[in-house]
Amino acid sequence: MKKLNILSLIALSAAMAACSSDDVATADGAQVEDNSPVFIKLTSGAKQTVTRASVESYGANNAFNAEGMGLYMLAADKTGLNVNALDVDWADNDYTFWWDNVNGKAEAVADPEGGDDYTEITTDVEGYKAYYPTGDWYKYSFYAYYPRQEENYISSDSRGVYIDIDGTQDIIWGKASSDDQFGYCARYFRQAAHMTEVPNISMSHKMTRIRFATIAGADGAGNYDGALRMGIRTIKVVQVPTRGYLTVANLTDPTQEGVLTFDWSEDADKADLAIKDSTDAEFTGFADHRVAMEERYVGQPILLPVPAADYVYKVYIELE
Repeated sequence: MKKLNILSLIALSAAMAACSSDDVATADGAQVEDNSPVFIKLTSGAKQTVTRASVESYGANNAFNAEGMGLYMLAADKTGLNVNALDVDWADNDYTFWWDNVNGKAEAVADPEGGDDYTEITTDVEGYKAYYPTGDWYKYSFYAYYPRQEENYISSDSRGVYIDIDGTQDIIWGKASSDDQFGYCARYFRQAAHMTEVPNISMSHKMTRIRFATIAGADGAGNYDGALRMGIRTIKVVQVPTRGYLTVANLTDPTQEGVLTFDWSEDADKADLAIKDSTDAEFTGFADHRVAMEERYVGQPILLPVPAADYVYKVYIELE
């Protein structure tokens, strides 16, 4: 009986060793390296179809800078390499939420080969968490948002944050994922076809940007004198909800990912948001914002939630 137990243990040990080895041939015949640690690298570009706002992008790659981003590395599924791997659970299975709202930044960097600048994303993560898990039991998706919030709302299948706005606050969100069985995990990047690949988190803006401008108009007699004596004292967008919930990730319903929701009901907390001068300075009023014959921008753009279908923004303008 003891002999049978020893043989069973030896057989089991051999099976586990075979399962943990990554030295296998890929479909194109290239060899996969054996369990080498794979450092996590990320890049990003803002989608060209969105309105550019206070987080400005430029160039063909939409390079941008953003200090203080929240970053997630969450398991999207099991790879199938280990039939005994626990189910994906973003609340209880630590291996399925490898990064959980870690602090990071986006930085526009020059292409060493002379191409357009691109965006590199780095984090404060150190030690083993800076590398993909070597077991390759799960494939991961990456999520990023800005500005990062300390309070992180979690469940077994979702992540989200509340963000307060004041008319100057941009909110951006993005995701990088792969349909490949091993995208993204260490095994994926050990393959010859993917060794130089870097997951790209495509960011998009979640707020709408409005900019005001003035130009003199003639009175009934065709004169412009009255208009040219005017100036703008203040402009406010009234009754704006100032706290939104951003669904960063949703395992069971990906259509909800990146959705920013506000409470538009009558009883919800709202505020009147005044426009600012450049670099978020207080609006200086008449002296610097007189009406002229040519079109002139008034202050800097104001960033607002995209209104609900049945909600209409109202604007208060005070003249001098």
